[in-house]
Amino acid sequence: KPDKPGFANHGPTCTAFEMEEAAASQGPKDADQIRYEAEVNEARRASMKNLLYRKDS
Repeated sequence: KPDKPGFANHGPTCTAFEMEEAAASQGPKDADQIRYEAEVNEARRASMKNLLYRKDS
């Protein structure tokens, strides 16, 4: 049903095309941006690990 969540109003080929357009519009990343994203991802992984495996004492 179109008014319900999860309704796809276009097919997977359109979705793939839109994702390719979005990736192409971002352009190449420079070294600082790559390093920043790596640090953010590392911090995200560490915080998730702490939340999942911490011992409640």
